[in-house]
Amino acid sequence: MNRIKSSQQASGRSHAISRVQQQVSRAMRDPDRWVIRITYRDADGVVTVRRVSPTRWRNDNTFVALCTGRGEHRQFDVRRIESIELDHAADVLMPEGVIKR
Repeated sequence: MNRIKSSQQASGRSHAISRVQQQVSRAMRDPDRWVIRITYRDADGVVTVRRVSPTRWRNDNTFVALCTGRGEHRQFDVRRIESIELDHAADVLMPEGVIKR
C-alpha cells in the first residue's frame, strides 16, 4: 500500500514539474507578452512570491530569469516552485519588490 501511494505521489509531482516547465518555456518563447508569477521555496526554506521573466534553461530543472522585484537575473529550480501563473508582461513595472511569506 505504501509503495502505491509513494508511486502516485511521485507521478503527481512529476506532472506538476512538467506543467511548470511548460509554463516557463511558454514565457521564454514570448517574453514581450508573458512573465510568470511563482511561489518559490529557496534552499533555506524561505518562501517568496516573485514575478520573473525567464531567459534560458541551464538544464532540465534549472532556468535563469530576470526577477522583476530585484531587477537582476536569478537562477530558479523548477522543483522548488510551489505554484506558477502566467501574467501579462505589459502589466509589470520593475522593480516591484519581492514578497516574503
